[in-house]
Amino acid sequence: MNPASDYIADRTMPRIIRDIARERGYGIQSYSDDWVIRLSHGDATHWIHGYRFDLNTSANGYNATDKVATSVLLDAVAVPHVPHVFLLDEPNHFPVVIKPLQGVGGVGVVRIDDSQAFRHWKTNTPSGRYAVSPLVDVLTEYRVVVLDEKSLLIYEKTQPSVRDGLRLFNLGRGAVPVVVEDENLATQLEDLASRAVCALGLRLAAADIVSTPTGLLVIEVNDGFGLEHFSRTSEQYAAMTRHVYEQIVSAAFHDM
Repeated sequence: MNPASDYIADRTMPRIIRDIARERGYGIQSYSDDWVIRLSHGDATHWIHGYRFDLNTSANGYNATDKVATSVLLDAVAVPHVPHVFLLDEPNHFPVVIKPLQGVGGVGVVRIDDSQAFRHWKTNTPSGRYAVSPLVDVLTEYRVVVLDEKSLLIYEKTQPSVRDGLRLFNLGRGAVPVVVEDENLATQLEDLASRAVCALGLRLAAADIVSTPTGLLVIEVNDGFGLEHFSRTSEQYAAMTRHVYEQIVSAAFHDM
């Protein structure tokens, strides 16, 4: 994730990590206003950069960062997903959604309804690499945090904001998280999310899954993810956030 677009002042994650380190007797060093954190225990060292833990390799992390790579790898193992292709020229069909190839947080995501709108967007948009996907009828959106093929947290993103005809389910833009308590739905979401995360070669990630008239589809997989807005929703969610980080740190040091 990018500190320029995702920086939140007074983040809760570093405080949680410090508490965990103190309770377990781990060494901890912080750099660059807590954006880089080093944890140590005995001969073992682990790093946290922004919202990324070092449980994933760099190459596999980029599988998730690149929306087209994600789509290709999910397609290769038949994981249901919203297809994304690299934008080279004007799309053959409309409406579509165009988004930065490696963007986060809904920044730069636009709905394009016809050729005229596409030409206007292209003329007025900075050069860069973009992905294009079909406009999907999204009924609901969920996030599933996965560690070693098991879900640590599953919640729905309710009350999405609307911008230029697009519903944005980003918590940073006002959506409200609600933990999924329906066991049947949670099982379906966990299964789909774990399949997607494994397909990208990741141990730890957050999969965003949308409910559509045709079923559940993976729309994005994030190897770096924040729980800042989730944790600030209630004391209960703050406690759940701490539990998630406890399990991630335990997995890093193999002391679960």
